Amino acid sequence: MLLTNEYPYARGDASFLVNEIDALAARFDDVVVFNYPSPGSTTTTDLPPGVRFGGTLKGPPRWRPLFALLRPDVMLRTLRTLELERRAGRLKGRLKAEGIAALAGVKRSRDASLRHALGEPGWRVTVYAFWAAGAGIAVPYIGRVRGRVALRLHGYDLYDERAGRLPLRASLFRRADVVLPISHHGYDYLRSRFPSELAADKLVLSRLGTADHGIARRTEEGPVTLLSCSSVSEVKRVELVHRAAVALSRRRPVRWVHLGGGPQLDALREAVDTTPAPGLSVELRGQATHQEVLHVLGTEPIDVFVNASSSEGVPVSIMEALSFDVPVVATDAGGSGELVGEEMKTGRLVPVDSDAETIASAVQDVLEHREDLTPRLVWALHCDARTNAARLVDLLLPPTEESHV
Repeated sequence: MLLTNEYPYARGDASFLVNEIDALAARFDDVVVFNYPSPGSTTTTDLPPGVRFGGTLKGPPRWRPLFALLRPDVMLRTLRTLELERRAGRLKGRLKAEGIAALAGVKRSRDASLRHALGEPGWRVTVYAFWAAGAGIAVPYIGRVRGRVALRLHGYDLYDERAGRLPLRASLFRRADVVLPISHHGYDYLRSRFPSELAADKLVLSRLGTADHGIARRTEEGPVTLLSCSSVSEVKRVELVHRAAVALSRRRPVRWVHLGGGPQLDALREAVDTTPAPGLSVELRGQATHQEVLHVLGTEPIDVFVNASSSEGVPVSIMEALSFDVPVVATDAGGSGELVGEEMKTGRLVPVDSDAETIASAVQDVLEHREDLTPRLVWALHCDARTNAARLVDLLLPPTEESHV
């Protein structure tokens, strides 16, 4: 059972899961996907044989969990959840928020299709929540299964600092058999904050990966091309990439391409239109599918990939760039420093609080030392989807015939 946010809808976390789904299908007899999607297109990706969509957990009506709470077993589990959060020191001043999250978990876990998939007699059911959010909030309310319960954590669902204290952390971690942060930074963060809930043998680094699509072209003549790819939001700081491109264009002609939409896209367009930069051409292409991102990397000349986020997990966009042998300039946010840096010969890592001139200088340095860089070698070592997905499946399978919480 695979619990996601968007997948198999062709958006959001589909760009991650397309790199794991074949490995899951190859090792499990039946893979059932449940999501909790945001509004938008419901076009689905092609699912391999053995994978089926169980449905979305965005129903039934809001009041129905209140009736579910009248069941003694559900009431006891809900109270136990809140007690776990209290013991972990995460309930003070947050009783309402944690209570609402507990109700949401009850609601998602009571979905009829999900309960049917969990209850098929004679089957060992492994539960893999791709996020500690979305459909994954159902994890504390999943009963005994003849298989492991695995929980993966990335960025927004891992770091409290992003959006205030995240709900149900202690309950999620207690229920899971294995907790899988995608970076060393995330591993250390969880280990330091949840020592009681996350024993050393439960917390395991499990990197994401990307497929091998070949090597990108470089600019042969004309402006150097910078590529960035992310939502246009406060945390991604795409406006800082713009200012860095402006600063670099004072030294040499620059073409900057950004892939991604978001709440600050209109403000970014206005900034581009009103900022004098004769040596800079800008292409804000808006929202792009994963395949469109790969098409740009595979067919257009790209010289440097730039990421200026204030917080990250380990960006798949950086992994994709490295796989195409494109060097990266990135801020030292989350796990980015585990893949990007001068010593790894993948590019340049700059402090999170860097200004536009610092980022522009880092890009210039990468361009001047391009022949010394070997980004694709680090991708092959750490980010190859074939290797990482196989390791993931090994972690999902129980070490013994039975695995109970």
